[in-house]
Amino acid sequence: MKLAQKQLLLVEQYLRAVALELTEVPEDERDAIIRRLKARIGKELQAAEVDLPDDEDVRRVLRRFGAPCDLAEEVLRQRRGTAPPVEQRCRTPQVAPDAQWLGICSHFARRFGADPSVVRLVAVLLGLLTGPVAVLLYLAAYFEVYVTSEPEALPRIEPGKLAKYVIGTLAAATGLHAGARFVYAMMTHAYCAYTGEVAPVLGKWDWLDVHAQGLFVGVLIVFAPLATVGGLPVANNWDATLKRAIQAGLAVYALVLCAGLGAALAGHLLLVIENFSL
Repeated sequence: MKLAQKQLLLVEQYLRAVALELTEVPEDERDAIIRRLKARIGKELQAAEVDLPDDEDVRRVLRRFGAPCDLAEEVLRQRRGTAPPVEQRCRTPQVAPDAQWLGICSHFARRFGADPSVVRLVAVLLGLLTGPVAVLLYLAAYFEVYVTSEPEALPRIEPGKLAKYVIGTLAAATGLHAGARFVYAMMTHAYCAYTGEVAPVLGKWDWLDVHAQGLFVGVLIVFAPLATVGGLPVANNWDATLKRAIQAGLAVYALVLCAGLGAALAGHLLLVIENFSL
């Protein structure tokens, strides 16, 4: 299988990032580890059964091997006899921990000498308590590490993918909000034109008009940070998982808007019937 220059560069960057994490390993042994890892990556690419792999195919295979820092950590454990060989790891569908996004919890676990699973648990609990605030803190930590690390230490951000995720999510939410407001305005206009009255007070039927702005802001606060994470080079195909979660959330938002418009329509119809009966 022949790789393009950029795809070869992706593999080399990954291998260099792993090597940078293995500075405590003797050079000869480290070189041997990197050669074996390179061979394993080549076999995984061939097993993908893609004649002309694109950049994303290569990144997908590299993600299966996990973040460089985590892979290096397991290599070190293997040397101590506490982990299975790297060759065995790469037979599993996902090599990096399922909960791993960008490797930030592992990074700070190594920095402070803590267990990565404990750091991830703290992050999850923080997310349950603070919601989007925890995701924003996670993003801030990632960008701090990204800016201060060597270029090979972390996978590079793809601006196009990041813009696609973030702008797409914002555009979808804004479109739903604007569409609902337009339909509501046309509904009110039709009522006024038919009855010759001013815009009515619908009371409990008018909850969408009262809460529309708050719902829209809430959707942006929840899903914009998740879209940002999804647009970054996350491991274990979390980008696809986050994309599906965002799509599901926007679908729920659309259903809420439809329910609100239905309630407003019912309120207008009840007023028309009431006026007609009089």
